[in-house]
Amino acid sequence: MKRGAWRAVKESPVREFNSRTAEAPGIQSVAGQSKMIVKEAKPVPDSAPHRLQSSALEAVMKAMSSWCPISEVVVKGSPLDHFLVTVEPDTIVHGDTATVHVQDSDNEDIELDGETLLNALLDAAGQTYGKLIGAALPGPLVEMSYEEVKAGKLRYVANGDDPTGLPAQQVKISVVLSDDETKEGIGTVAVKASIEKFCQNNPDWAGADYDKYVDPVETKKQGKTVYYKIARKGCALTCMAMVAKAGGTNVNPGSLNEWMTSNHGFRGTEGGVVWGAIDGFDSDSKYKSSPTFQGSGLQFHDDRKTVDLENSSTVSLSSMDPFLEKGALIAAEVYNPSTKNAHWVLVVRKSSNGYGILDPGCYQDRTTLGGEYANSVYKFMVYHRK
Repeated sequence: MKRGAWRAVKESPVREFNSRTAEAPGIQSVAGQSKMIVKEAKPVPDSAPHRLQSSALEAVMKAMSSWCPISEVVVKGSPLDHFLVTVEPDTIVHGDTATVHVQDSDNEDIELDGETLLNALLDAAGQTYGKLIGAALPGPLVEMSYEEVKAGKLRYVANGDDPTGLPAQQVKISVVLSDDETKEGIGTVAVKASIEKFCQNNPDWAGADYDKYVDPVETKKQGKTVYYKIARKGCALTCMAMVAKAGGTNVNPGSLNEWMTSNHGFRGTEGGVVWGAIDGFDSDSKYKSSPTFQGSGLQFHDDRKTVDLENSSTVSLSSMDPFLEKGALIAAEVYNPSTKNAHWVLVVRKSSNGYGILDPGCYQDRTTLGGEYANSVYKFMVYHRK
């Protein structure tokens, strides 16, 4: 099978195509989209049959890493020298997915043999903030058939470093198709933070009654019924509020507490939450709870107040990996050495720094399942992406 060769040209633009990319130098924004300017190369001799390997793709990405209005990588070999790499939606939130489409300049799917192989490669930013998911194992380089691409099975999953506090970060995806000739295109998608951190001790809701969970010490002391407050017992509730907010619902721990109190969202006098309650809070949420826990949880002594660590079994952190890779959020029960009791945190990602968490207790030095929470997950509940 013959394929064309690729090379870089540095000429004035004569043809242009949309890329739905971002504000990179050399990219001209038009009507909410962007246009990438390219120059058609002169034909070069066909090379011997081969598949463009990752080293060549990396060279392509390197050539495209410094954007300027007159420089672009061009692949020659057919009437359609370039194709569009359209990523939809063009801005995704952390933990969400985007689908990659390969189209012509009229935004129509390119007609190629379904078995034609496609190679997609992420740039450095893309690898920082997530990975490609395709027929092969997820990673910066994915190879799959064009038929699978047309079916929307090449996806970008923003499950890497969470860009909290940063503007939308641009991620480039380079794609090379192999048929009788080699064709090339590049697209971008913007990744932004989406998971808002809530603290259970926020004064806006810290003093609110946590369901109807009676505080026996304060009740005896004050001579009247006193309920626990969100600041004291609302860690699980606060995790659920973060999941609901990430799913697109306008909610916080205070408003969710009110709704759950009126809609059977708590488990009676023990103060436990009904983890699936938020499925009914907003049916349009991007997340759905799991029916069961993973792990047996912390055990307690007969007084039901003191944690029995000796008879409690932790779960393997790696058992969370398959869920996190698909953009799930995980509520995990840990042992809190500060309170010597059970505590819930929200696991949002796995990265080179470990398992990133949002801790509703808002301890400033606890951002991963390390340190105070090392080897301390006893069970977890998964909120899957719908």
